Amino acid sequence: MAKSQEKIRLELIESEEKDMQERKIHSKIIDEKCRNMKRKYVKWWDLSKRKWKDGFKGHGDSRKI
Repeated sequence: MAKSQEKIRLELIESEEKDMQERKIHSKIIDEKCRNMKRKYVKWWDLSKRKWKDGFKGHGDSRKI
């Protein structure tokens, strides 16, 4: 039995909404990681000497600041 055009259209809309929600979640995760990385660089990078400040432990998990 063939699906009605309306049902197919509704399924496509629901699928697009789900994809949009997944993209929003993904974008939020990426933004959070970027903010954390920026905080780390602001805290540990010495602009005048162009090197890491004393006490910098190295590159690791960007969620730990």
